[in-house]
Amino acid sequence: MNEQRYRFIIMSVATAILGLWMTSLDNAFAQESDAALNIEVDDFQAEAEPIDIPADAVDLPPEVFDNVSTRSIGISLAESPAYYAILNHAKVLTAEKLTQAARQQREIRYKVSPLFKDKPVDQFLPFVDLFKHPDAYIGKTVTLTGYTRRLNSISADPNPYGIKTLYELWLFTDDSQNNPLVIVCTDIPDDLPRGDDLINGISVTGYFFKLYGYDAEDSKRLAPMILAHNVTWNPPRTLPPPVSPWILYPAALLGIGLLLFVLWFMAYRDRVNSPLKRVTLHAPEQLSWPANAAERESSNSSSPDISKIIEQNSDRESDTPV
Repeated sequence: MNEQRYRFIIMSVATAILGLWMTSLDNAFAQESDAALNIEVDDFQAEAEPIDIPADAVDLPPEVFDNVSTRSIGISLAESPAYYAILNHAKVLTAEKLTQAARQQREIRYKVSPLFKDKPVDQFLPFVDLFKHPDAYIGKTVTLTGYTRRLNSISADPNPYGIKTLYELWLFTDDSQNNPLVIVCTDIPDDLPRGDDLINGISVTGYFFKLYGYDAEDSKRLAPMILAHNVTWNPPRTLPPPVSPWILYPAALLGIGLLLFVLWFMAYRDRVNSPLKRVTLHAPEQLSWPANAAERESSNSSSPDISKIIEQNSDRESDTPV
């Protein structure tokens, strides 16, 4: 019995010592891995050289994207030089040049896309074409308009261009539905709200970089990434709140009633103050007629003889000298 107890104690102690040893090995491996990773990052940043992009180039040279994966998660170390070079180049060019190039790119894609050959150019859906044909947009500019649900500022990695802060927007367009675009720029309007609020009226013109992989709620997804200098914010005009029918209808009836009263009062005042007086004709209370034939004849005899009057007038006309 004592021998079994001793064996149990010895095994417990050995297991505890083995566990401590394994833990120390894991910590040492983690420290070595972190040190190796730091050395790799430092060596990469020390050896990486700025990518030379001609200052007047609107369409970027293809060699800028030699180390850029069209579909990948995050921004890798190999993609970082091109990432910051494009962000810096977008600051050099004017907004007019970028917008004109984006308009020309849209017309080119509209002409070659079979989905829109029977539709006007205004119905061209850039998000759909960008997602299905990303290779056609490498080094090209694109203009997008929509609303954003997220705007965050992030610290930039060490880069040879002196870029300190980046702004990341998740943009939704009319044709993207619930699929976002990732917009990264080096500047934003001062009055543009930060955070996760929904903001309408956002427009951006920038360079397509790649299909950016991110973790969604259900799975990993891809979103077109656009690198730009700035975004334009045209907030929609704020409309006054609608008036409740419980207030509108009584107010309308009151206004109509007041108008009718005013019209009636004006008509009544004009009638009372009019200088024209109404003339009232009074009929005789009793009509008296001759009672007998003699009275009627005397009444008739007292009336003038019309025929004699006519003869007298005709005689006077004949006596008048011509």
